[in-house]
Amino acid sequence: MSDAMHRRAFAKLAAVAAGGLVVRMREIHATPLAGSATDHAPRRDTTLRVMSFNIRYGTAADGDNAWDLRKAFLVDVLRAERPDLIGVQEALHAQLEYILAALPGYAMVGVGRDDGVRSGEYAAILYRTEVVALNRSDTFWFSDTPARVASASWGNRVTRICTWAQFSTREGRPFYIYNVHLDHESQPSRERSVALLRARIAARQPLAPV
Repeated sequence: MSDAMHRRAFAKLAAVAAGGLVVRMREIHATPLAGSATDHAPRRDTTLRVMSFNIRYGTAADGDNAWDLRKAFLVDVLRAERPDLIGVQEALHAQLEYILAALPGYAMVGVGRDDGVRSGEYAAILYRTEVVALNRSDTFWFSDTPARVASASWGNRVTRICTWAQFSTREGRPFYIYNVHLDHESQPSRERSVALLRARIAARQPLAPV
């Protein structure tokens, strides 16, 4: 591919990203909770750059937008934005391996939705290890049996998951990230998935910002 084609393709991807169709960037401030162990520390906020990115599953027959033709552009966007945390949707294991190999300094949590290991799409969370430390993480399925791998109950033909993680900032302040990809067809599935997500967030321990 010529440099001119590369620039046009990157500009197209950047324009889509800027429109919020593929990627969303947000800066958040991790501050201690009142009464927490870190509440008595100096009041210096930690600003984190957080990105949500539906990268489109890599085996899709997308013609000019196929994974092999756009994966370098995707990495260019991530390098340019330098997010501290990235929630990706529709990612397959091979795509995540490519991204992590291209971006030293990032690590990942998440599992494939089909077997709870590597098969199927991930709702993975990537994070910069020099900025945040991983405390713990897990994945649950949006269904009546959230702990059962590949379960689906609410009218969605496609398995849906949430991967979450608790991190700490360099100052030791904990916070949570929840990464989801709701169903594209079933409104009942979306509604019940959000209800389950809210319940899980409300029940988190210890309490810390989300």
